[in-house]
Amino acid sequence: MKKFLLLFFGILIIISCSKKSFEKEVKNGKIYLMNNIENNIKTKKFKVIKKLKLKKRMIHYYLHDTGNNKLAFVNYYKNNRYLSIYDSELNLINHYQIQKGKGPGELHRWLPGMNINDKYLYFLDNRKNSVEIFDFKMNYIDSILFNSSDFRLNYGDTHIYKNNGNYIVGCVASKTKNLFSVKVNDKGKMINYIKGFKKQKDLPFNLKNLSIISMDTEGFIYAAMIGLNNKYQIRKYNKNMELVWINNIDDGYQKILSPEVHFFPNNTFELDGGRACSNLIIRNSKIYVLRGVGGLNKWSWENNSKKRSKIKISGINNGFVDVFNKDSGKFMYRIIGDFLSTLNDYKLYKIKDYYYFVSPYNSKSSNSNQIIMAKIE
Repeated sequence: MKKFLLLFFGILIIISCSKKSFEKEVKNGKIYLMNNIENNIKTKKFKVIKKLKLKKRMIHYYLHDTGNNKLAFVNYYKNNRYLSIYDSELNLINHYQIQKGKGPGELHRWLPGMNINDKYLYFLDNRKNSVEIFDFKMNYIDSILFNSSDFRLNYGDTHIYKNNGNYIVGCVASKTKNLFSVKVNDKGKMINYIKGFKKQKDLPFNLKNLSIISMDTEGFIYAAMIGLNNKYQIRKYNKNMELVWINNIDDGYQKILSPEVHFFPNNTFELDGGRACSNLIIRNSKIYVLRGVGGLNKWSWENNSKKRSKIKISGINNGFVDVFNKDSGKFMYRIIGDFLSTLNDYKLYKIKDYYYFVSPYNSKSSNSNQIIMAKIE
């Protein structure tokens, strides 16, 4: 019996040793990466530099971004929407009221996303299926209408990036093509797209195509696939929207931070469970992925209506940021944020050496509706 146990544990050691922390394999012409980091995670810690708590204005869930060394975000104040712009030290530059409407320079009630660069702010408008462009004083510059037969701005937290006169937009939906991100020219015509996953027959939309995209200065596109069940996956695409690699990460939290479809008697559905990531950004040579925040959604059917509750993420004490090399896809280190509650929502942004965590308004959380500026200890 003793010999058997020694042999058994010896085999386990051999198996664990044979599982490399980083693996690369080519299958059917595709590059697959595997970061096995569950038992081998180098960690660092965030140190809070400054907090900005908003008392009268309510920060939007995902309408914020950084550019030109500024942080901009949409907020609500006295039944109106505003764009607030702060410098990198979280000093207010100005508040600008957003004009409602469907004409040029006006924005509809639902905005699927926004991004900013060094010159302009870009707002995605669902009603017009367009991007509305402004300068940093919210002076209207231009509108670009997208062809609705090509794709629609149907998802929240959609991103848009300008590159070489064209625009990269994602995540988007289409009734005619299987896609999740598109390239359009300055006239709004779709000129290329990233092909999506095969749709499940029992779902009204392609859950697998749900993603959060980002782009680097060279035009490479990175997509965190948040609709995949029990997976933590990042995909990289080149300027021609061709797949560069698929990066699967095993950190032990894939099953916890995973969506599950919850169907209701009224033939609608919502997503239970957690998110593979809150967002990702690319800075210089690194990919930054915010993970372990936002709680776990738990939907129920009570009194003929849907009810949502949020529960803590089991086994995770605080949110964290995973850092990868953007070229190789190799995991580098994890940055722990003791101030990142797993129940609160956050979005991550970065200006130079500082990290900004935007927590949108939540009536049930006293720690929400604030911006936290931090750096690595």
